[in-house]
Amino acid sequence: MKRMRTRPDRARTRIATVLPVCLVLFLLLPVFAGADVTPPVWRISSASQSLYLIGTVHLMPPEEARLPGHLRSIVESGDVLYFEVDPENLDPGELQSFLLEHAFLPAGQQLSDLLTEDLWSRVQKSALELGLLPRQIAPFRPWYVAQLLTSFAMLEAGLDPDAGNEAQLHLAAARRRIPVRGLETAEEQLQFLASLSEDAQIQLLEQSMDDIRNVEAEIEAILQAWRSNDIDYFEALLDDMREHEELYNAVIVNRHLQWLPLIEDAIHETETPTVVIAVGALHLYGSDGLLSELHRLGYDAEPVYP
Repeated sequence: MKRMRTRPDRARTRIATVLPVCLVLFLLLPVFAGADVTPPVWRISSASQSLYLIGTVHLMPPEEARLPGHLRSIVESGDVLYFEVDPENLDPGELQSFLLEHAFLPAGQQLSDLLTEDLWSRVQKSALELGLLPRQIAPFRPWYVAQLLTSFAMLEAGLDPDAGNEAQLHLAAARRRIPVRGLETAEEQLQFLASLSEDAQIQLLEQSMDDIRNVEAEIEAILQAWRSNDIDYFEALLDDMREHEELYNAVIVNRHLQWLPLIEDAIHETETPTVVIAVGALHLYGSDGLLSELHRLGYDAEPVYP
């Protein structure tokens, strides 16, 4: 019997999808190692090729930060490992230059000038609770403040930057000298948010305030869905995101359009018969998800269980 699909509250959507890993480089992707965990893993097979798609969540507590054995085996059997952003190709100088150009408001303008009195009050309150003075965030654009405060909230919730799945996957690949690549650069990933209209940025900031207020409960709900590969839950999150069309297109649709040619090239690259791709779990599902898009291109996937 198909499980009843429940509609998650809007706050949960942002924690799972809007926080780009490249912006908060210190927040990696931990994985729970419990015996009954069946995270999202899918395989596309042909006579000479295997492509594994591993769905991740971007945040988890350190006590759950061991890599499950079957994920380690998949990575260690691969010929190439893709992340959303290649951690070996991160240039702090280039990121700083990008933020200097795109994160700051024009000279003479303050964040409070763009927000309602109520929203600015909520933003100041969240900043102070997270150890930031209002004057420290005042010069920045709303999209950046949303990401900054959310990342600080994640640390405040006890997430350990050293307890990450991305770091562990990278280490597993390094041990076998498996090449690591990225589907996009850090600057490209940030550009999707920096290019949002002012109204969409303000909307994102407002939604982030809801995230921060309920951060621990929201994280646990998402992690529970990930542990059981609850597709209905992820698709409900995507349905909620679609109500904010500009943000949905920036975070989901436009990025997938950029990724798909790289993924299809990887499928046909004869020198890498086993390709492993690790991306946020929401990118796998829904009508615009990677599984649906690859199916439309003629590639059918099957789930992989421990």
